[in-house]
Amino acid sequence: MDDKIKTLAKEIEISNKRTEILKKRKEMSFLILKGSIAVFAVILAVLLFKGIFSVVNYQKYKQINALIIENEAKLTEISIDCLKSGLPPENIVNDINYSYSVGDEKNGTVRYFIAADKKMPSSTEYGFYYSANDEPAAYGGYEPYKINDEIWEVSFGGNIYITSRIKEHWFYYQATY
Repeated sequence: MDDKIKTLAKEIEISNKRTEILKKRKEMSFLILKGSIAVFAVILAVLLFKGIFSVVNYQKYKQINALIIENEAKLTEISIDCLKSGLPPENIVNDINYSYSVGDEKNGTVRYFIAADKKMPSSTEYGFYYSANDEPAAYGGYEPYKINDEIWEVSFGGNIYITSRIKEHWFYYQATY
């Protein structure tokens, strides 16, 4: 009978150890799940913050693309004159509402601001630019990095700048602050 009691005691001890192990595994699984959710949430927040899910505003891109196609010769002439003189143009194409700035003289760019969407907590401006050297323009002192053959991006301090080639020497841009 002592052997049966000893055997039963060992089985109970083994059963208790198994129960403890299963409890610990369950707790570890729960902790791993919580940790995975936390990591996923942080990664998602970073991606959203960096604007990785934002895309080029297709309607603005289409509008600006059509503007450049329709007025390319005149806009090119205006841009080259601006780069030579450093002065604003006297006659804007077809009374289109935009402003411009002679940009990075090193790269020879003339930037044309078209519109801005001011939605709290950020705003986005849209426009296009002429690039004399046919390279994407720097933004905020930062060189854009290539996302693919036609799109470049600059991200810094919560600002996101995306530029896309429309055609030779002409680029669309959108900047979100």
